[in-house]
Amino acid sequence: MVDESSIKKKVRNWISSLMVSHQKLNNFSICPYAHTAKYDIICCKINKISDFMPLNGIEVAIFVVSDNITLDELINFCEKMNKIHKNYIFLDDHKDDPTFINEIQTNCGEFNLVIVQEKQKLLKFREKLHKTDYYKLWSEEMYYKIVK
Repeated sequence: MVDESSIKKKVRNWISSLMVSHQKLNNFSICPYAHTAKYDIICCKINKISDFMPLNGIEVAIFVVSDNITLDELINFCEKMNKIHKNYIFLDDHKDDPTFINEIQTNCGEFNLVIVQEKQKLLKFREKLHKTDYYKLWSEEMYYKIVK
């Protein structure tokens, strides 16, 4: 069994990989604003809604959830949370659902995650990115899943 500090280290390494620029992404990184975000990694189980409230002073909360949750359960959970907590965006990242932007893998791939961000700040960053060619490399499916 993997201990919590090992899980957090692996998730931090994945976050670092989101900040690396790629030629295949027109020299953008997977997440161009990740380097500016204050984040925390929380290992937990989906058992209470209160477990998923974003933390004060943290811009991005990354919850590592059960290995046993299915992709559909994780998607449904995030959809439910998005309806309840209108000031935040809950994004699913399931280990069995690899995502790519122009052949570059974007998801963690090792753990099931719920990523929670303040909605207004995220929308502001997305608006800036829409003024570039960043989203032109995204598949329609990926764009719909993440941005819409």
